[in-house]
Amino acid sequence: MTGLFKLWYSGAPLDERLFIKFFENAFKIAQTKPQMPDFLLPDKSIFVLWFIFMAVFMALSRWVIGPTLEIIEKRRDNTDHLKETTEKLTQETKTILTQYEDAMAKARLEASQAREALVSQAREEERKMIAFVRVQNEEVMGKLKVDLDHQKKEALLKLKQYSQELARDMVTKILERKVA
Repeated sequence: MTGLFKLWYSGAPLDERLFIKFFENAFKIAQTKPQMPDFLLPDKSIFVLWFIFMAVFMALSRWVIGPTLEIIEKRRDNTDHLKETTEKLTQETKTILTQYEDAMAKARLEASQAREALVSQAREEERKMIAFVRVQNEEVMGKLKVDLDHQKKEALLKLKQYSQELARDMVTKILERKVA
């Protein structure tokens, strides 16, 4: 910590002279020319370091960077090939899906038409059967009416005969009593 900061941080009252002294020192430091340090100048070992760097760089280029770049290039080519294959397969899938949807629509239409044909055929057969049953029913009803009329006439005839016989029997019995 600087002296000024220590004084301020300690809580002691600050004197103007300290401020003036601080700024004078800062001004003096700013006016002095910086000296270039010796360690920034290259020395004789730079050539050895350069040779080592180039040897390591060449070795890495040949046995590490080169194969790595080849692998990356192969991967890129493989990825591009797979993208093209994927696009082709996607297009083929879309084409096949469109054909499938068209075939399904056609099959649905044919099935609907076949169903309508079967329904209309079934309705026609139903009408024919109902008409046939009606005709048979009317024939049976006609026969039953004729039969009933015949039975009714026979019953009336028998009833008349029975009533005549009953009347004769009654007359005979009544007359027999009177005669006896």
